[in-house]
Amino acid sequence: MSDLNRNYRRLLKTYWIPFFIYLVATSMTRAPWIGDTVGYARAIEQARFDDFGHFLWLPLGWLASRALGPFAEFAVGSNERLKIVWTLMLINWLAGLAVVLMIYDLSRRMVTKLWIALISSTAVVFTHGFLISVHSGNSYVPGLALLCVGLSILLSANDRSVLRWRTPLAAGTALAISVSLWVPFVYAIPAALVSPLLV
Repeated sequence: MSDLNRNYRRLLKTYWIPFFIYLVATSMTRAPWIGDTVGYARAIEQARFDDFGHFLWLPLGWLASRALGPFAEFAVGSNERLKIVWTLMLINWLAGLAVVLMIYDLSRRMVTKLWIALISSTAVVFTHGFLISVHSGNSYVPGLALLCVGLSILLSANDRSVLRWRTPLAAGTALAISVSLWVPFVYAIPAALVSPLLV
């Protein structure tokens, strides 16, 4: 068996439960409202990228809607705004999956018992605000996903890799993009930066 097959099997064995829980929860729920999603779609449609609080969200939505245009048209038809809304919601759903898997992974690093990591990631899935957000086109879940990526990079770095330029650059980039998607994430950055000292 090749190393690639072994790695795929290990990943499947490790992450299938939180993935399955997320899949079931999001397929059985809907958001009562989708927040500013339609407003973002309107701004993207008009190529207005002047929202400071979500500095990168609108350009990212524009790029993604162009790249995924044929798939969006197949899913929702030819209405341009609907295609953008669909794209933003797809990004959120994928980012939500990334958050759940990252929380599970981070929990596994901190505790020895598998069931604690499962409870932690499941609790995130069933958090009211999280479930609403993954069904919307807001930038909060993608920002949270990148915050988790930055935190994961920092926690997985050993003393030797921190001294190299790649680890701080990768973590800093993920955290900076997180803040660029939703500015209030700036308040979480100090906690992420000191986490390697505390965990």
